[in-house]
Amino acid sequence: MGTCQNANGTAKCSCQNNYSGDSCQLLKDFCTGTTNCLYQGMPNTGGTCTNLPAGGFNCACQTGFSGGTCQTKLTRCSTLSCGSVAMCNEEIGCYCPEGKVLTENKVCKIPSDDFDIYFDTLIGEEGASTTAVIPGDPENSDLSFMMWVKFNKGQDETEDAVLLRIRDFIEIKNNTITFMNKTSSHSVRFEYYGNPERIDDGDWNFIAVSWNRNGKTEITVKGLLLPHDSSVAFKLPKVFEVEIGKRFGGRLSQVKFWNSSITNLDMLQLSSNRNHKPAGATLIHGWYNYKMNKGAMKKVMTQIKNDAVCDVPACSPLDKIKPKIKACPVDHEQVSSSRVFSYQLPAISSMFQDFNESQSMISHVRDSSFTWGDYSLLFVAADDNGNTAMCLSKLYVKYNADCPKPRSPPSLTIGYCSGSRDICNLRCPGNQVLSIPAPKYKMCSKLGVYTPLKPRQKFALPSCGNKTETQIQIEVSLMFSLAVVCDESFEAPLKRNLMTDFKDKVFQNWDNVCSNSDCSNVEINSKCVSGKQQITVSMKIKNLRNGITKKSGSNTYTAREVFRVLIFEDTVFDVNDVAGAKLLNDQVVITDIVSCPEGNMVIEGNCVVCSRGTFYNSTSQNCEYCPVGTYGDEEELTSCESCGTGKTTLGVGNYEISACVAECPVGQFLNGSVCSLCQKHFYQDMAGQDYCLPCPLGKKTSGVGSNSSSQCFDDCKEGTELKSDGKCVECPRGYYRSFSEDVCTPCAPGMTTAGNATASVLGCVIKICYNGTFRNSSNVCVPCPVGEYQPMDLQEKCMKCPVNYTTESDGTSYRSDCKFYCPVGYEVLAAANETCRSCPRGQYKNNTDVFSMCSVCPSGFTTKGMKTVNIDECSIKICYNGTFRNSSNVCVPCPVGEYQPMNLQEKCMKCPVNYTTESDGKNNKTDCIFYCPAGYEVLAAANETCRSCPRGQYKNNTNVFSKCSACPSGNTTESMKTTSINDCSINICSSGQEIGSSGGCVDCEIDYYQSVDVPTSKDKCKTCPSSTGTKQKMSNSSSDCLPVCSRGQFYNSTSSACEACPKGTWNNGNFTMKFEGCTVCRVNYTTTGPGMISEDNCTLLDCSPGSYISGSNCLPCDFGTYQPNRHQAICNACGPDLNTSATGATSEKDCQIFCPAGKEGQTECNPCKEGYAKSSAGISTCTECTGNYTSNDQHTACDKLFCDMGFYFHQNSCIPCSKGYYKADRGNMICTRCPDGFLTTNEASVSPNDCSDPYCIPGKYINSTGQCDDCMIGYYKSATGNDNCTACSRNSTTPSRGSTLASNCSIVVCEAGEKRNSSTNTCMKCPVGYYQPDRGQSDCKQCSAMQTTEQEGTVNQADCVPICQQGEEFNSTDKTCGKCALGYYKSAIGNSEPCTKCPDGKTTLVLGSVSSGACNLTDCLPGTYRLSGAGCEKCPVGTFQDQKSQTSCKMCPANKDTTETTGATSESYCIVSCEDGTEYDRTSGNCSECPKDFYTNRTISQYCIKCPSGFITYGSKSSRCYPQPATVTTAAPAIRQQTFIFTLTYRMNLDCNVPAALNAALANIRVRIIQRLIALASRFANLCRKANVNECFVSLRVQLNQCGGARRKKRAAEPSDLDVKVDIPDVSSTVTDNEEPSKVLQTETMLKEDLDTNKPEYQPEGAVLSNSKFEGKVVTCEVGSIPASNNKTCVICVAGSYHDTAMGTCKNCSRNFYQDQVGQTSCKSCPGSVKMFTLSEGSITQSQCVSECNTNPNYCKNGGTCNSNDVTIWCTCKERYTGPRCEDKAEFTSNTPYIIGGAVGGLAAIMVIALVIVCLIRCLRRSKESKYPPKDPMDYGYDYHDPLYDNRSKKGVMSYARMNPTFNYDDGSFYDTRNRMYAQEDNNSAYRWQEAQGDYDL
Repeated sequence: MGTCQNANGTAKCSCQNNYSGDSCQLLKDFCTGTTNCLYQGMPNTGGTCTNLPAGGFNCACQTGFSGGTCQTKLTRCSTLSCGSVAMCNEEIGCYCPEGKVLTENKVCKIPSDDFDIYFDTLIGEEGASTTAVIPGDPENSDLSFMMWVKFNKGQDETEDAVLLRIRDFIEIKNNTITFMNKTSSHSVRFEYYGNPERIDDGDWNFIAVSWNRNGKTEITVKGLLLPHDSSVAFKLPKVFEVEIGKRFGGRLSQVKFWNSSITNLDMLQLSSNRNHKPAGATLIHGWYNYKMNKGAMKKVMTQIKNDAVCDVPACSPLDKIKPKIKACPVDHEQVSSSRVFSYQLPAISSMFQDFNESQSMISHVRDSSFTWGDYSLLFVAADDNGNTAMCLSKLYVKYNADCPKPRSPPSLTIGYCSGSRDICNLRCPGNQVLSIPAPKYKMCSKLGVYTPLKPRQKFALPSCGNKTETQIQIEVSLMFSLAVVCDESFEAPLKRNLMTDFKDKVFQNWDNVCSNSDCSNVEINSKCVSGKQQITVSMKIKNLRNGITKKSGSNTYTAREVFRVLIFEDTVFDVNDVAGAKLLNDQVVITDIVSCPEGNMVIEGNCVVCSRGTFYNSTSQNCEYCPVGTYGDEEELTSCESCGTGKTTLGVGNYEISACVAECPVGQFLNGSVCSLCQKHFYQDMAGQDYCLPCPLGKKTSGVGSNSSSQCFDDCKEGTELKSDGKCVECPRGYYRSFSEDVCTPCAPGMTTAGNATASVLGCVIKICYNGTFRNSSNVCVPCPVGEYQPMDLQEKCMKCPVNYTTESDGTSYRSDCKFYCPVGYEVLAAANETCRSCPRGQYKNNTDVFSMCSVCPSGFTTKGMKTVNIDECSIKICYNGTFRNSSNVCVPCPVGEYQPMNLQEKCMKCPVNYTTESDGKNNKTDCIFYCPAGYEVLAAANETCRSCPRGQYKNNTNVFSKCSACPSGNTTESMKTTSINDCSINICSSGQEIGSSGGCVDCEIDYYQSVDVPTSKDKCKTCPSSTGTKQKMSNSSSDCLPVCSRGQFYNSTSSACEACPKGTWNNGNFTMKFEGCTVCRVNYTTTGPGMISEDNCTLLDCSPGSYISGSNCLPCDFGTYQPNRHQAICNACGPDLNTSATGATSEKDCQIFCPAGKEGQTECNPCKEGYAKSSAGISTCTECTGNYTSNDQHTACDKLFCDMGFYFHQNSCIPCSKGYYKADRGNMICTRCPDGFLTTNEASVSPNDCSDPYCIPGKYINSTGQCDDCMIGYYKSATGNDNCTACSRNSTTPSRGSTLASNCSIVVCEAGEKRNSSTNTCMKCPVGYYQPDRGQSDCKQCSAMQTTEQEGTVNQADCVPICQQGEEFNSTDKTCGKCALGYYKSAIGNSEPCTKCPDGKTTLVLGSVSSGACNLTDCLPGTYRLSGAGCEKCPVGTFQDQKSQTSCKMCPANKDTTETTGATSESYCIVSCEDGTEYDRTSGNCSECPKDFYTNRTISQYCIKCPSGFITYGSKSSRCYPQPATVTTAAPAIRQQTFIFTLTYRMNLDCNVPAALNAALANIRVRIIQRLIALASRFANLCRKANVNECFVSLRVQLNQCGGARRKKRAAEPSDLDVKVDIPDVSSTVTDNEEPSKVLQTETMLKEDLDTNKPEYQPEGAVLSNSKFEGKVVTCEVGSIPASNNKTCVICVAGSYHDTAMGTCKNCSRNFYQDQVGQTSCKSCPGSVKMFTLSEGSITQSQCVSECNTNPNYCKNGGTCNSNDVTIWCTCKERYTGPRCEDKAEFTSNTPYIIGGAVGGLAAIMVIALVIVCLIRCLRRSKESKYPPKDPMDYGYDYHDPLYDNRSKKGVMSYARMNPTFNYDDGSFYDTRNRMYAQEDNNSAYRWQEAQGDYDL
């Protein structure tokens, strides 16, 4: 397979990847001699290479390698997960950064180094070890280390003790340190200048070593730097092992390593401070993480420098005698029937004497728990001197007292050892032996089982089988050499010839070699050796025995000898006719194998029949036990019989059908003949077992039926309990759990725990304090203090009210008890919205009373700002708008350019930029007028826009509001925005001119221009660009500058450049022509070239294209030439190999190719292509050669042999391709063989498509499409040809497609619902949770998540059913999980167990309950009934049930056919069905109308319910509510509280003549009624309006009406009727049902219903409530409402009135007051200082407030007219009257005499007038006090003294603000300097401004 390419006259193939050979006819061998599957090309690594039949190769990777070519080496670290912090090293795996150790859960933790390691050589000598990792580059690292050592006494002679060994390069013993590398070593003795420094002296000694990688070393011992020569050099590895304490007795401590050299000073500091950190050195391994072997013990805390520490008797100077052993305990055996076995170890005092028990130890605590198994118990006694003695014993917690008898067949005799259950021998009868090898001796373990590792499994023994003689199987390997390279087509003929030799030669001449004439016991296979002249043959001859004879002789031969004779002597295997095959004798291999017939197994040289309980495994060729779930009741079985669906066996090797038992699912075990759930703390993860496995000690399950060890969770610590998910949940507060309880247990009543997770009942010590209180440190309940509250029980502190909230008293329970207040400087605006308003300016608040309002400043003064907290801050003088208060507290007018619209300001506001005022004292921003700066005038003042003064105008802002002024005539300015007339300095000129030096206008010259009209002195005439010019003066545009070219040129507008006049034109460049184009020569003439300057240059003859100038004539171009241009002197040559077809050619295109023989081309002549030829010269092209010839080397003829498609070159001729071959390309290559399995129809095939005739190789057949296809699985074909494949037997199949031998049918075919076990080649049923719909599968399909099957062997996926969880049971009919019905529960997960019924009389709250603990409800109480399987249901409306455990409810009687709710428990609940808009009145027994704003909705209640908020009714008897119109404002009368009055009649045994008994009865009745009302208050909101319902109804009264019996005289023991009056106070008018929030009922209706239907709740013990009657109610109204209708209801005080709380009545507002709201306790005074009167009482609006003009017709005297507005009142006086109220009369005469007299009178008259004026003023002041009666100061507001003058009269009217709106500040201070253009509106709706006025004399 490849691509053919022509190369050097022959074909060359470029092969595809999988092919090779000259014609790509060979499959490439990827494996022989290659490294394709070798890791990095290294031998014996990677994997094994195998060529694939279809091309390519496959690598079978060795362990440790992966990838398609095994190029990935699996490293240790690639298979490890080291967590997020730990690192990985290939040698040691996961490890932590220095300073931390790795825990089991892959977490790095910091360890402690405060310990020593003690080494006891009497226990062990292996010491301890660790591994260190050097960071960075270890080969360039140095090494330093330190250690402390203390030898035991008596260890000084131990010279082989190794204190420290670092891999193979450093070792420290008791007197030397040795350094080593691969070639040498260097030892240093611990000597200081010849004096030994002993470290084995029993004291602590310090050693430190600093080693440099170059060999330089420093050693410090006992603080001395030892002198020595340099040691050896070596390179450190990345990882090195450290061993310490080998064969050493004593203590080692603080062994630490650094990866650099440390100084001697560092060593000395380390000897005194073990935590010293050497500078520049990195610690690579500290003192931790050592693996301690036997004899090494960790001693916490370190005893460094404590030389007195004693670890062995030898160190004690007093006592070296060990404690005496009295008697060590004997081994103890105990059979345990439970998982946990408690055992008390023997007391250590019973074993030893002369010891200190406090220093001794035992391996387990004395009172320990064990489970089944064996345990070593160690007891070590020690005395005060450290001497020790030991005892060791064993504890066996046994499964059985003795091993149960093994399961064995009757024919087998078991021989037990004497006195035990140990099996000493097994005996079979007669000629039988065990069919499966078994041990000759089997011990019964101390645990009472034969298999202690699998103690619960049944121990079975094999049965006996007959033994027979073995057979022999001969396997022969032959190698034949061939005359040619081997081809696969040789394999089948060779195999047939050899089989013929067996049939014709062997069978005919030898006995008992061939089993029959077809020699069917002979298998032969042959295989070509790829690429060689060799073929291999393998033979397998079965069922032979020794003693074979020739038919023509009597000699006997072994089977092996027979084949040596056949091969070497008789040479029967002659196949020379197949490719000249010759046997290579030296390659013959003959192997004999002992074998047995199928169904037998070789045991000890005999064939033993696979007996009952076993089967023959053809794969392993052994007898094997029948697997679990099967049995074998016959011998020589090849498979065992299945027990069938739902059945299994208890172990392997069963031989009777009776061994098949019910197969219990996981989580269950076979208990007798039924399946039972595994009990708590056991599990079973396999189906079909008769036992459950115990959880390990310390682990438990959360319930029964556990099906996995993963459900064995760690036992929860005390104070927590285990849940089903394995999590430990803390016991809630009030519960506890110790290890003795499985679940959390409640504390005793009244007590609780300090928190969650209490571990003991001793934790139940907390007193339960209820809401409103807290528990103090003395465990006493204390009321919450003022400002705090507590709504919950069990609290240790109260909650603080929110900021700005406090309570009115202590002991409050709810957040609602916290009332809102404001901080100092603020007062409450709306407590409901938690909003405060700042004390406005002029007011203050100091919070002496937190709930008080702000107080007003003294008259005439105000504060600096808002939020004032002290009266001392009322110090600011009030200044009014247009003025400001200066630093002297004086009011000053605003200067020009400023204004002030507000009062009380300390500066004026500046007008905006470019705005100013016309004068000072302005008070509004509108007084600021817009103006423009100099050089500008106003364009639009409204838009604040200016425009520049244009040229010719100016503006100097002498008047800022003036316009721009024009310059004098004829003059203008240099620019815009000029500010002076002096800027009008230049003349007005036009474009084309410029301003001269004198300011006059000057014209632009030729070649100049000026484009600006009215130019400035800067606008000069400009020169035209280079090579351009103008045609006249005074040019005014650059467009007047035209291009100018020199002689012989013209301007080309396309290229924008001057160019030479083209040939045939001219230009002389004079004044006019320099702007023009070139002029054309006269007709038939042209110029000799371009750029001509005169007509005289037009002298050249003008010849046309295709011709040339010859003298005075034009001649045509000759053959082979052409001329495309005019008037040319010569023609152009076409070039080599080119010619024209005629003369006069005008184009190069007329030149055609003209090639010689053997060449062709379009533009040049090239040799003909390979395989093409051309025999003559000319324009013709080369012609392709055909047939079996190609072109010669000159390409002049097709005369060279070149085989056509379908032909190949052979012996100088072309031969057609044989059948089965083809050749798709021309050339002398060989033909290509058709793919395997195909032939061509004919010879000389030219395409692979011709390989269309199938001819299938072994393992292939012709399919329905006519193609060769692999034999399907279960079929095989051994010969080449087009025969069909042969089917395997029904119960066997092949391992893959394309099988070639019958022996390939070796795979057992399993039925649907089964899978094949590949290791045993047997069928197994699909386990539970799996299915298989097809036959012959090797695995089963798993059901979807959370699904399983009902049994093993499931066939269809549809049989996968859901796994029912806790609280669900499986419905086998519809295959679904349904929740357990009410009254049932299920705690296990799985489908085998149904829900369990609750105990009698109990039910569950919800469906799907998971434990018996949910059965906590009494079954179907009165008012309910049980639906079938659905638990209890409430009786529907209209029915009742007064008995429990009923299955239906009773109908109400016809005259009372409904009930208020469901769940009625007696007939008393039945009431009349009233029409809409009415309800049943239990007092009258009739239907009564719903009151206003109540309606009926029978889906909610049979009674009237209140309309929702925002809805009303238009009267009574409504069946619906309507949205409240926006114009309708209703204010329901506020009933503060109601007192309901009932009369109740009780019947009880009571002597009415005994007051004490009577009072006790009344008290009991009162308590019982209060208890019931509190219960109702918990359900019905608003019944009690106190936060703590326990405080409700404390004022309830029970009064005696009468006490008496049915007769006048009665015995004291007879029942008495006790009539009592009950007053229920503090009750709201409506209540809301918390269970149905939309149900808002009248309280009266609810109480009547409850008294009628729940009489027992009102009955004290010994009394029966026989009758109840509602007498009525008395209301107490809220402030703003008064009682009415005999105190039955409240009426709200209407607008125009107020509630007089002292009198309890509503009164009309007095005159000059009004009230526009209902329910108020006072009236409002008319506001302002003018309209402050009303015309009558009861005013309801402010508009009824009028001025004195309306109330006093004589206000203005002497006929004056009274006028008023909101600000002032004034009189318009008639002529000759004056004064504020026209009370003064004026006398008028001629003024002249008076004036003259005044002038003459002089100074005396002036003095008299002054005196009169003074007297007049004093009189007027007195008259004012008498004329105008004093007014209430509050009518004026505050007494401000700064008047505002009215210019209309000599008397001023002062208008001032009580809360002046012009002040209207935000929360900024008085000194706020922000500009305020306008008074900003304050969003605080609390600001309501009032004005007052007063009249003042001037």
